[in-house]
Amino acid sequence: MRFTLTILLAIACGQTVRAGPLSTDTNTLTRAPVADLNVFGIHSNVTLGRGNIHSGVAGATFPADLLVCAEANCAGACDAFDLSKIPEDVCLGTSQFFSAGISQPSDSGLPFAVTVGTLGCDSLVQIPTVNTCFNLNGASFATFELLP
Repeated sequence: MRFTLTILLAIACGQTVRAGPLSTDTNTLTRAPVADLNVFGIHSNVTLGRGNIHSGVAGATFPADLLVCAEANCAGACDAFDLSKIPEDVCLGTSQFFSAGISQPSDSGLPFAVTVGTLGCDSLVQIPTVNTCFNLNGASFATFELLP
């Protein structure tokens, strides 16, 4: 109830909400492919599976976790956020991170865009595919937002 009230107040005020991770000890992207993302990228309204196909299969979307990592190449400990519990269109803040990815066992993609960004979500870049680690370039990243 408190979390929901905080989210609603943040939406009404246009503020960044600080998000706490599910855990910091599980990193399922340590052996994932690695690519680079630049803050000046554009985004679509979906996140693709690794085969660049979005599955329309119901129930295959979750579990899916956003992992944000304090080191490049998704090395070391990463903070994990359960995407099924994150509201859309809310800027969520966390500690600064240098790489990120979406861990999704079904590899089917997501029906929404997962973006990471600078303070206040002023500049956002989409994580385009699941089960790939992305090194983040061009800015200091400390927020994320799900976009419909």
